[in-house]
Amino acid sequence: MATGWHQRFFQSTRGRILSLLRSAARTVGELSETLGLTHNAVRVQLSTLERDGLVRQHGTRAGIRKPHLSYELTDEAEVLFPKAYSPFLSELLA
Repeated sequence: MATGWHQRFFQSTRGRILSLLRSAARTVGELSETLGLTHNAVRVQLSTLERDGLVRQHGTRAGIRKPHLSYELTDEAEVLFPKAYSPFLSELLA
């Protein structure tokens, strides 16, 4: 079960972005459409997450006018997600 700060974080815009990127790399446009935010709002959040080492640019996808950057989680971001097996391992190691 997620702790209070985990729940609050994953309900925030940055947390929701990380949750979306956990399943697949996405572009600013894809994140913007899914979250109902402007492209600039998503870029600001991605910039902060990238600065904090939680996301990185993954590559580019073809666009109508120019290629679009896609973003993915870093290994550091994976530790933020609860693992279903944690209680089981804790019990085994106790």
